[in-house]
Amino acid sequence: MIQAANEYYLIAFLLLQIVIDYYSSFVLNPYTMPSSLWKDLLLYRLNYWVIHYFFIFLLGGYLAVRFAEFRTFMQKHFFAITSVFILSLGSLLGYYYYCLWVKKYSLLGAVNTAHQLSPAGIFYTLGATIFLFAFFDSQKCPQIMRKLFSFCGKHSYFSYLCHPIYLSIFGYFLHRYQVVLSAPVALGMYVCVASIAVLTGAFCRQFSKRYVPLLNILTIGVYPRKK
Repeated sequence: MIQAANEYYLIAFLLLQIVIDYYSSFVLNPYTMPSSLWKDLLLYRLNYWVIHYFFIFLLGGYLAVRFAEFRTFMQKHFFAITSVFILSLGSLLGYYYYCLWVKKYSLLGAVNTAHQLSPAGIFYTLGATIFLFAFFDSQKCPQIMRKLFSFCGKHSYFSYLCHPIYLSIFGYFLHRYQVVLSAPVALGMYVCVASIAVLTGAFCRQFSKRYVPLLNILTIGVYPRKK
């Protein structure tokens, strides 16, 4: 799919992604269903269902196999990329504060409405991702930062797979102790979940490499090297 993709192909999948995410976020309503495993799968679908993020993965693969062209594009259009990022960030923040101040949503209600899978959130995700690529590609990072980014990148996919578990655990304790999901709490939770998920990825990769090769094969597609 990635080899056959072109700009029109990506635009079509982006539009399809927006439709799917909009329906899942704002139309689908499993809260009236009787308690069951199926209801739980629907309630927590934004964390677990990969279809919500399919376009992002497709775009990442598309850019990876055309990285030389992508790097040239970033260098030529850095100002435009930065402008789109600022516009996308402003649109998502504007939507969030509209929900908070005009619609009078609670903090949790606003977060659950103006999130990454809303149309504004998808626009922001694309704008921020390409901007960060362009920014770090144009900067000379200290060696320690390059190693840190490389470490995070190496274990990013396993982190994606396991991070909903940690989100659920942190969410449980926040709910149990009635902690309001304010901006500082959300940022702290993000740092904790991301850090633990990356470390889990590193641990599981080494564990699988030494003892259970099937784990790496099934989760991140890494096969043992043939001797």
